[in-house]
Amino acid sequence: MAVKLFFTDLDGTLMVNHRLDSRIRQGIEAIRRQGGHVIFNTGRPPMSVWQMQPEVDWLICANGALIYDGEGELVSEKRIDPKDLRDFVMTFGSEPIEIVTKDGVYSNASLGELSRMFLKRKGLPAIPVFSFLLPPFLKSWETRVPAGTLMGLPAVKLEIHDADPEKMKRFLDRHPDLVNAPSMSGLSEITRWDATKGTAAVSYTHLTLPT
Repeated sequence: MAVKLFFTDLDGTLMVNHRLDSRIRQGIEAIRRQGGHVIFNTGRPPMSVWQMQPEVDWLICANGALIYDGEGELVSEKRIDPKDLRDFVMTFGSEPIEIVTKDGVYSNASLGELSRMFLKRKGLPAIPVFSFLLPPFLKSWETRVPAGTLMGLPAVKLEIHDADPEKMKRFLDRHPDLVNAPSMSGLSEITRWDATKGTAAVSYTHLTLPT
């Protein structure tokens, strides 16, 4: 029986070493050739997926905050309220943070700090590494961005590593319109309450499937 609709996550599900290997691409091609639809539903920012040049019908990024059609056109963008963003930067800005927008990822940290956090998340020694060994998406991030600039970005997702749990709880209590949906231990991934992978999947079906 032909596959009509294939939703999938990326990290830890479909990808190998941050890449879509040839077998995965062949499978995607087979589904689409038979008239099926392939939708990636990921927490990643869009540029880190487009870098892999995937052949997909729709792309859901940033835990559902951004939705793109098969032509790469932005269909839905759920931005975080500027007041919430300012409070996030003021609360956690003394630590490395990342602000995700539709155009890129911006951090107050250096590339070296980001690479050490990346290695730590992979369970590897946090030692200096050559930049060419880092995944392409990490090298594309804007680093050492001043706090004032971060506060003015059109943010759709906020990230911080190893945040103090009580501090994070107090922040979320102040902002009930935000949710934290971490993909791994130690990483906070904050979006609007209505921007989740589940709500984005529902949005896709409402926008594209016949009623």
